[in-house]
Amino acid sequence: MWYVYGDAVLDRLLGTNRAREISVYSDTLMLSPSEVRTVLGVGPKPPVYITNDPPTPITNLDRYALLPTGEITELGSETQGPPPLPLRLYIQLSDWRRNDVVRLTQLMRDYPEILVGEADAEQLAQHIAELRSRRQAADEIDLPSNCENFDREWNGPVYGG
Repeated sequence: MWYVYGDAVLDRLLGTNRAREISVYSDTLMLSPSEVRTVLGVGPKPPVYITNDPPTPITNLDRYALLPTGEITELGSETQGPPPLPLRLYIQLSDWRRNDVVRLTQLMRDYPEILVGEADAEQLAQHIAELRSRRQAADEIDLPSNCENFDREWNGPVYGG
């Protein structure tokens, strides 16, 4: 079994072509990047990365996967199908790492049509400021413009209630 996760799934959901890479989870070592490209119908770019380590979601959107059948499904859920549009992002992190901050800022910059809740945007801004204060922030870490247009009516779902 294998599936695509990450930005390539967002591309399929939004009808765009902005993914910097195609990330694939496979439980077999027999899968090749060319097979993934053939099944997905994509050209030689972006690069395909295959791993046998299941991805760790950092947002709710990271739980969605593109199956080889072309179907989008939520991993670990009995619910089938893609999330409703417009896409809404909420962060699922308690222990932030620099790579998480980079991934989130790139995701929000590359996909400005994704709605971001005010609390999540403020949390990301705090982590960007913290990295800058420790001089660990590079140019790619900056608060994306879609964080300025908060979806004030939506705060994301509540878990663990």
